[in-house]
Amino acid sequence: MDSDPAPEPTDLSLQLPRSTYWQLVHMLRGMLPDPEDGTPEALAHRDHAAIAQVAAMLPANADEAFLAAQCVGARLYGMDCIRDARRLAKTDPMWQRKCAAQGFSAFRESRQARSLLARLQAAREKREALCRPSRRRPHRNHRHRPQRSRRRTQSRSATWPPRRRCMRSCIRAAPS
Repeated sequence: MDSDPAPEPTDLSLQLPRSTYWQLVHMLRGMLPDPEDGTPEALAHRDHAAIAQVAAMLPANADEAFLAAQCVGARLYGMDCIRDARRLAKTDPMWQRKCAAQGFSAFRESRQARSLLARLQAAREKREALCRPSRRRPHRNHRHRPQRSRRRTQSRSATWPPRRRCMRSCIRAAPS
């Protein structure tokens, strides 16, 4: 079977202005929890994975990019809190519950940011669709001639079936 390969995700650094991308990366670096091992390779992998998650949300402008970064940052922070809660499960149950609650709160914040981003993107796409010219043929403002009856001798009230006004349907543009 012949299948098309999945399209490559667009590079976020090519979509956004340079200063916006720079600010986004530095904001993400400050929000993200440290990896288990603090090696430079682990930090680079963490940063690239977070940027890929932001790019997967397809932000079209700076506002959408920062909302996507907020969503990713909150999600990863929540995962880190849950990881800490699992470590504290046997040693300190009170702190374990606090870490777990903070993690789940971060997950809720992440879902809210994602929901807001989806609503903003839908509104933007709707605005863009209204601005694009439609693919339909432009409507010609004309009237069709009524079909003439074959029997001219009968009056209008006596013809059955009633005469049709137009053979084609004519959609009139609404007055503006």
